[in-house]
Amino acid sequence: MLSQTAEYALRTVLFLGGRPPGELARVSQLATVLGIPRNYLSKTLHQRARARILLSSRGKHGGFRLAREPDAISLHEVVSLFE
Repeated sequence: MLSQTAEYALRTVLFLGGRPPGELARVSQLATVLGIPRNYLSKTLHQRARARILLSSRGKHGGFRLAREPDAISLHEVVSLFE
C-alpha cells in the first residue's frame, strides 16, 4: 500500500505525463485538478525536481513538467522518494 504522499506523487507524474511535451503546469492548476492541498503539493514537487524526475521553472510563466519522457520514469523512482 502506498502512503498518501507517494499516491499524490504518482498522480502528479501521471497527469504531467499526459500533457504535451514541454508544457508547464502551475502548482495551483495541479492542486485544483488533482485535489491535492497546494502547499503540500508544492513541497513534494520540489523534492521530485531535486531527484530529476521533474523540471521546474520559476517566474510568472513558470511551472513543472517531466524531466524525461514518461516511459523513461519508473514507478519505483517516483514513489521511493516518499516511502
